[in-house]
Amino acid sequence: MKKSILFVDDDKRVLSGFFRNFNRDEFELYGAENGVEALSILNKTKIDVIVSDQFMPGMSGVELLEAVRTSFPKTVRIMVSGRPNFATLAAAINQGEIYRYFTKPCCVGDLRSGILEGLEELS
Repeated sequence: MKKSILFVDDDKRVLSGFFRNFNRDEFELYGAENGVEALSILNKTKIDVIVSDQFMPGMSGVELLEAVRTSFPKTVRIMVSGRPNFATLAAAINQGEIYRYFTKPCCVGDLRSGILEGLEELS
């Protein structure tokens, strides 16, 4: 059975890039433009990995990943941010208990490795 990844970013070009760079034959891919939409998908679909941007309108990535940790603790949580800072990283680790943190733009190979390593830990 294919593993599922939910990419969350308010920039449609970034979401499109994730979909282009990840093989749909290898993964079930989902996309959301904000935290509310992401939580709606999570409530309907088993998601193995969530990759979320930090800075989005309405709900930050930290807030989203904290909600995912609480409601879907077995989902691997990864954060990406185009504006990295220590406070965001600390909050992501402490509140969202993220598995990995990447700065944008990030190397697709590194992101893929982080996703695969996270999935391996789930097994």
